[in-house]
Amino acid sequence: MNSKANKRKGASYETDLVKTIREDGFETDRLPKAGSKDEGDLVVRLPGFHIVLEAKNVKTITLPEFIRQAQEEANNYSQARGCTTFGAAVIKRRNQSIEKSFTVMELGDYLDLLKLFSSSKIGRAHV
Repeated sequence: MNSKANKRKGASYETDLVKTIREDGFETDRLPKAGSKDEGDLVVRLPGFHIVLEAKNVKTITLPEFIRQAQEEANNYSQARGCTTFGAAVIKRRNQSIEKSFTVMELGDYLDLLKLFSSSKIGRAHV
């Protein structure tokens, strides 16, 4: 597959992710590309924090690289906006619906996210 086709495939996946996340009631948007200061592909805005998503629709899954990109771009987003931000990679599974995509982050970030969520009014309402 050529470079243009790969870019279309990736853009289509990002658009589908935004639609799916919004349908579940979450505020989300695609983010513009910013070169070395790229801030991720999508952002999900939650009360008190944001989650930057690095969307991947590729044949070969390289988790360390995907997580590195997600963390770097979440850091860029946080520095530019001054808000608490987490990064995660969302990886399309071959021949599966978008809801079957994998969402991956490091355990330390996941635990920090859970702590923040559980200390918020929203988290306490779900306990």
